[in-house]
Amino acid sequence: MFTQPQLTALNQRNDVTDLLIAPMSVDLKSIRKQIDSELPRSSRWWFDDTPLDWEFAPDRYSFLPGDELEMVGGDTREEWSELLIFGSFDYAEGGGAAPWIAVRTSDQAICGIDVERKSGSVLLFNSTLRQFVSTFSTLDQYFSHRNPVPSSICSKVGAIDPLVYPISEWSKMIAHT
Repeated sequence: MFTQPQLTALNQRNDVTDLLIAPMSVDLKSIRKQIDSELPRSSRWWFDDTPLDWEFAPDRYSFLPGDELEMVGGDTREEWSELLIFGSFDYAEGGGAAPWIAVRTSDQAICGIDVERKSGSVLLFNSTLRQFVSTFSTLDQYFSHRNPVPSSICSKVGAIDPLVYPISEWSKMIAHT
């Protein structure tokens, strides 16, 4: 969980990897169990007629450290080393962004790795896996079924992870609906 000063510093820098947070031990067995039991294996969301495909597969990605990604025409970045990949999402069936989803070992925040971004390649979703699952489940009921998104969605999702939501990828996604 982030403290308010950490979030203020993060918001000013706009780079989630600049924060120095005390290391925590990561229980991958527990994380895998929670992903397998609380997230769908895959889900397709719709933004108008454009799909956003999610895949949660810790068995497929084996919690691969982000700095071990095989890059075509590029190098991995040092800040990716503390990110353990368990999923991905793909916007526009390969025609848009296709970041990885990972747990950060230093604080167990759920992040994305967008290898195509030159700076700010680490994206922040939530402070914890529990909050990520809750946020994903809340949004999935609208976007996967093409249900109208209520005007209260920002406050509803923001209440799940109030300190992180304003600077999260979720807030950016919702802003584009």
